[in-house]
Amino acid sequence: MNQIGFKNFRRFKNLTPQDLGEITILVGANNAGKSTLVKGLLLILDNIRSMRVSGSEGLESQLPEFRFDANEYHDLGIGTFARARYNKATKDMISFAVRLSQTLELKEEMGSTSKKKADYGIVIDVTGDSSHDQTTGSISRIWVSDNIRGIKFDFNYDAGTTKVEFSTTESGSNDMRKQLMSKIEMLEKELRMYYEESKALKDQIAHRHETLRRETEERMARMSAEFEMLSKENADALARMSSIDPTSPDAIKAMKELNDRMGALQAEQMARREEMMHESEVHFKEEIARLNSMSNSTLMKIADRNAELDKLRKSLEMLTKEDSIESKSMTVSFDEVFYSDLIGGNFIVNQLKELISFCATSKPLADEAKEDASLIEKWQNEESDKAYVHERSGILRELSKELEQVIAGISAEYIYAHSASQNIFYNTADKNDYMAKAIHRFYREKIQPGTIAHTFIINWMKEFGIGDSFEIEPFGGEAYRFYIYEGKDRMDLADKGMGSNQMMILLISLATFIRKYEHSMSKPFIVIEEPEQNLHPDLQRKLTELLAYVSDTYHFKFIVETHSEYMIRRSQVLVAESHYKDEKDIQENCPFKVYYFPKDEAPYDMEYTPTGRFVKPFGKFFYDASAQDSIMLNKLEMAARNK
Repeated sequence: MNQIGFKNFRRFKNLTPQDLGEITILVGANNAGKSTLVKGLLLILDNIRSMRVSGSEGLESQLPEFRFDANEYHDLGIGTFARARYNKATKDMISFAVRLSQTLELKEEMGSTSKKKADYGIVIDVTGDSSHDQTTGSISRIWVSDNIRGIKFDFNYDAGTTKVEFSTTESGSNDMRKQLMSKIEMLEKELRMYYEESKALKDQIAHRHETLRRETEERMARMSAEFEMLSKENADALARMSSIDPTSPDAIKAMKELNDRMGALQAEQMARREEMMHESEVHFKEEIARLNSMSNSTLMKIADRNAELDKLRKSLEMLTKEDSIESKSMTVSFDEVFYSDLIGGNFIVNQLKELISFCATSKPLADEAKEDASLIEKWQNEESDKAYVHERSGILRELSKELEQVIAGISAEYIYAHSASQNIFYNTADKNDYMAKAIHRFYREKIQPGTIAHTFIINWMKEFGIGDSFEIEPFGGEAYRFYIYEGKDRMDLADKGMGSNQMMILLISLATFIRKYEHSMSKPFIVIEEPEQNLHPDLQRKLTELLAYVSDTYHFKFIVETHSEYMIRRSQVLVAESHYKDEKDIQENCPFKVYYFPKDEAPYDMEYTPTGRFVKPFGKFFYDASAQDSIMLNKLEMAARNK
């Protein structure tokens, strides 16, 4: 998630979309809206992922719902539409806007991977009744925009209409062209490989035919030689038989033996012939069947790739054609919204799929409309719009698949502000003991010594001067005892200072996320409330270094609510030490972004300079609070001396 904004939500009448950095730090006065931004972000995230239509009957008459109560992802403590709505709003509507930008890693069929940039905007309008304690609101409208392809969808549930706008920007058109050409190039490469494979298989089949022909001829030659030998033996037997004196006492016996020998020779001759012919035929059929199967499989792959290649080439041709037209904008409208009856999947993505399916079919003109010119024109316009969308169905299918991957990849983890509890035993039955929950989640991940997550904790324990190592002792999976080691000495975590307790919970929470998302391409936002609690100023500085390390090493994004001047100062030093060339370099590569929240105004980006200074000033009594007291102390001291 790269931007968040809203209208009529809690403290803000209108918060224009704010850019989020790798490490976004929120500072400012109490009740100025820092928590509002965080809760708005988590609320829209939860609802985008788990959106559904209320009720099970009359699907077309129902509106998708937006939940304000506790749900399966986060307990935000908002509860109802009335509590979420800006108290000075003139109408019962709240709007949420997010921008989702990700670099997706796509797996190709040949085992290779490719990377692709995705950039989507989603705006959701929610209506409700602020006079009642409703835990849900009705979603009256959803806008989805693909900022790269220049395609926008407007699902208006109140009006019962759907609009699709195709408006390709020059940069977006170039990006799409590059993506299409890259895919075409990849498919052409695959096709060349498959054609070569097919030719090689055909050559193998021809070669096997020739080899089997030669082998058969050789077998027949060997068979002929064997038959000739057997015939000679048969002739010798006949010659011996003709030389036997029939009057001899042993003549009958000798003739019988010779006759049996001749029969055996003839039987052996026939059996050998059949064996050799059968062996040759079976071997031939098996070999040719195997090669034909491989050849057919390759031909099917060639057909599939050619079909896909044809679609991509048509898309590229259509894009090129549209680029040549001066006006690159086209809007199509339909007098219906597309409620999906698909089981599973994301609600927004399923709507896009339903739209694609709707435009793939033609609806005949009703008989009663054939005499009405206005109805005929309306039907013609709708069929024309459907055809226009259907021509772009390949791009839209790719878009919906991509958006589904983007939405599935957005997630957040929340580390609440909490008071460190110095208990010997941490009992998970105590729902208010955040430390017990954090220890339980960590233990469930089965993080062993020597693993990346475990080593991370050990290294940062030493950085923060907590100890050398740790051990968790479970009791029936319901309670835990947490030990800290300093050398060979062991002590309970509860016997360390409050700052050490606070830091250990932060470290094991981060280690839990490192383990949980170790093999995931999509990393979550980690929201941290006031991590500086109970920490010495020097250790507050180190918190900034910890966040920078985790963001850079494990690719997590952070949103941090803080009142710590020391964390902010350290971020300035880290920015200065990075030696960014200019503001553009900072914009593209600096992980830090600091927003200041004034009491009665909209928050603003402080904006770093290459030297680490801020372009904009903080509000009164943030950075200058201690300086103001120091000035006052000097004045009082001087006044005392002058008496």
